[in-house]
Amino acid sequence: MGSRAVSDTAAVENGLQQIERLNKKLIEAHYQIMDKLRKMIMTNGSTKQRLRTEINALEAAIDTYEESKLFITRIIETLL
Repeated sequence: MGSRAVSDTAAVENGLQQIERLNKKLIEAHYQIMDKLRKMIMTNGSTKQRLRTEINALEAAIDTYEESKLFITRIIETLL
């Protein structure tokens, strides 16, 4: 196997590992959202605006992870 093939294989493996890490972060973000929502619902002083602000922040984080995952996936597809 040539050095180019080895480096391509290593790049693909690295990309797959990054996707796996991003998936874990997405799952963690999902649980964070559910936990924050649960806490806010239980708290009487919680306002709709505060709830919306928290949801927006978490959605932005999820979008960032999704964009990174798509970018890495495209790189891997290009290498294959």
